[in-house]
Amino acid sequence: MARHQADKVGLAVVGCGNITECRHLPAIVSDVQDVELIALCNRSAGRLDLLADRYRVPAGNRYTDYHGLLDRNDIHAILIAASPTANYQIALDAADARKHVFVEKPMAETSNQARVMVEAVSKAAVKFQVGFNKRFYYAYRKVSELVRDGCIGVPTGVDARFWFAPSRRVMPARAQAVVQNGIHVLDLVQFVMGPACEVFACERVAEGRATVTATVTFQSGAVGCILLSTCGSWDYPNERFDVVGSNGCCLSTENGRRAVLFMEGRPSQYFEQTISAHWLTANSEAGFALQLQSFARSILSDRPTEVGVHDGLRSILLAEAIERSLETRQLQAVPQA
Repeated sequence: MARHQADKVGLAVVGCGNITECRHLPAIVSDVQDVELIALCNRSAGRLDLLADRYRVPAGNRYTDYHGLLDRNDIHAILIAASPTANYQIALDAADARKHVFVEKPMAETSNQARVMVEAVSKAAVKFQVGFNKRFYYAYRKVSELVRDGCIGVPTGVDARFWFAPSRRVMPARAQAVVQNGIHVLDLVQFVMGPACEVFACERVAEGRATVTATVTFQSGAVGCILLSTCGSWDYPNERFDVVGSNGCCLSTENGRRAVLFMEGRPSQYFEQTISAHWLTANSEAGFALQLQSFARSILSDRPTEVGVHDGLRSILLAEAIERSLETRQLQAVPQA
């Protein structure tokens, strides 16, 4: 299945949680032209039938065990939206069956699991993409483009924050802050600045909510500050991303919608997508449709995915280094992906 000749990618979705219901399925059936929804899989038959009925998935294409999907020739790719605990084995089995893999973030529970996934994907020669939808927000892509084009000279520092409401899932406050949602930022800073190599982190936990700060050094020599907190809300601008450069210019974006290039002694330049990019809005603006379309096109045109298996590994490596620093209260090295 390394090469694909059909006009559309036949897709099976494993996991029918809220993200699948509210984001992936609406995007697949309405916005992503190169994907055809073939099958759904979920351990709970009631939940499975609820969404399958809504999206007119035939009874024969409904599964409570994902293994039944893997032998079907009309299924070319698997979208895994189960849980970090389940992602690992499902992804390995899908790759072994020569199915392309799209997996929600984080791609695995540990970097050791993620490294095994790297090897499995390479051996199977299948496409693999991680669901970092914020990579497809207009402003973050524009910031990355302007940095690559040298508009701020050499990028010397980044300041990024992301605060949000606590998760309904039962998990430690730190894991909510650093991994469940904060991992988006751990990916974004490396998307723009390149791989991290060292980190020092501090935290404050109060009333079951956590705030974590991390000072990061990148392999390029650039430095950065990250603020992640579950003490926030989804009801107001909760993301900010600023990059400073060596030529006196800097880039700034809030909630991923508008990028501003501030230039010393010259008027600022504004790059804006007029529809809000807040994650509670439409599928394209929140990146869900765009990332799935990109995944499909990488399969149809046999080119690398935009957010690949090593990107997913790097985000986990940085998350683990932050957690080690919080435990030891010392500077920690970030291993290479």
